[in-house]
Amino acid sequence: MPNLNSAAPVPWARSLRLRRIVFVILFVVIGCAASIVAQSKKRMVAYYFYGDKNEIPKYTAAQIPYKKLTDLIHVAIHPAPSGDGTIQIAPGALEPELIPKAHAAKVRVLVCVQGAASLFSKIAADPAARLRFAASLKEFVIRYHYDGVDIDWEVPQGHADVVNSVALMQAIRDALPSPRYLLSMATPSNPGRWGDYDFTSLTPIVDFYNVMTYDFHEPGTEHTGHNSPLFTDADDPSYEGSIDDSVNNYLNKFGVPPEKLNIGVAFYGYQYPVSKMYSPCRCEKTAISRNYGSYIKQRINKDGWVRHFDPIAMTPYLTHENPPGFITYDGPQSIARKVAYILQIRDLGGVFMWELSADYDGKNQDLLNSMHKAFVRAEAEDKKK
Repeated sequence: MPNLNSAAPVPWARSLRLRRIVFVILFVVIGCAASIVAQSKKRMVAYYFYGDKNEIPKYTAAQIPYKKLTDLIHVAIHPAPSGDGTIQIAPGALEPELIPKAHAAKVRVLVCVQGAASLFSKIAADPAARLRFAASLKEFVIRYHYDGVDIDWEVPQGHADVVNSVALMQAIRDALPSPRYLLSMATPSNPGRWGDYDFTSLTPIVDFYNVMTYDFHEPGTEHTGHNSPLFTDADDPSYEGSIDDSVNNYLNKFGVPPEKLNIGVAFYGYQYPVSKMYSPCRCEKTAISRNYGSYIKQRINKDGWVRHFDPIAMTPYLTHENPPGFITYDGPQSIARKVAYILQIRDLGGVFMWELSADYDGKNQDLLNSMHKAFVRAEAEDKKK
C-alpha cells in the first residue's frame, strides 16, 4: 500500500538514533499533585464503556481515578434502530455516582453515542431526524448533567455522508452551544482510506477530534504487526501506518489545528496463533482481543511468553514458540513515550485511551498511571516555556 504520510517527515523523525536521543531527554517521568491535571490546558481523556461493570474484574464509577483525568467520555447511548433521530440508553449504563464524582474532581463528562454507520447515515440525511437527534441529545445531557456529546460514527463514507455529517454536527452544536457544552467526534487514524470527512467544515463546529490511532494491525489484516506503533517500520509488508503518520496527515494534509487533536493509545492488544512479527496470517476467526490488565500483563516474560521491543515502532510485543503465539500490546514505557511524543514533541491538544478499564488487574492500573505521570511531566515542561 502507498505511504500514507503525505508530507515530508519532520527532520527529528528521520533518524532512529535521533529519536532515541529525544526520548532520553524527554522520558523522565515525575510525580506531581493531581490538581495539575484539573488545571491543565491539555486534555487527558478516558473512554469509559458502560459494560465494564459486568467484566472480570469488575470496573465501575467507584474505581475511576477521576483526579488523573481532565475529561471522561461515557459510552452509554445509541441511536434508536428506527433511525428517526431518537436515542436509546444502553441497559444499565447510567451510574448515579458517575457525574457527581467526576464534577467534584473538576472532570468534564461527555456522553458517547455509538451505533451502526447505516443508522448515523440515515439520521444525517433527513433534516427532521437530524433536529430530533440533536434535541434528544440535548434533553439527555441536561437531564443527567453531562457536559457534552461525543459522536462515534464509524464511519461516514461517500459524498452524501460527508455533506450530511457536517449538517448533523452543526445541528448538535446548535442544540448544545459552545462554550457551555463540549462536542467531539471520534475519527479514524487514516481518513480517506477508511472514512470520508470535510475537516474544513467540521473543525469550527467541534471542540476536538479523538483520533483512533490503534488497530493498525488487527484480525482483519493479512499478517501480524503492531496494534498501535508510534512510528512505521519499513519492513511492514502493507505499510499500515502509525501514530506519527496519522499526526502528520491531520496537521499537514487535512489542516486540523494541533490544539483540536486528541491522539489515542490502546489499553488492549491482539493475540495471533503465529509466533513472528509480520508473519502471514488470515486470522479473522482466530485472533483475539486481549486486555492488558487481566491478560497480557500476566504473560510478560512468563509461561513461555518472551517480551521483545521494536526500536523502530517504539512498541513491545510478546512471542510464544510452542504453541505458536504473538501478542501486540503497549506497556507502561511505550504508553509514556507516546504521551511525550503527542504532548511535548508535537504539542497537540491531548491524549486519550480506549478504554479506561482495560488495564485494570483488580487492584492497579499500570498503563493509566504511566500515562498520567507522563501527562504531568508534559504539563510541567509546558509551564517552563
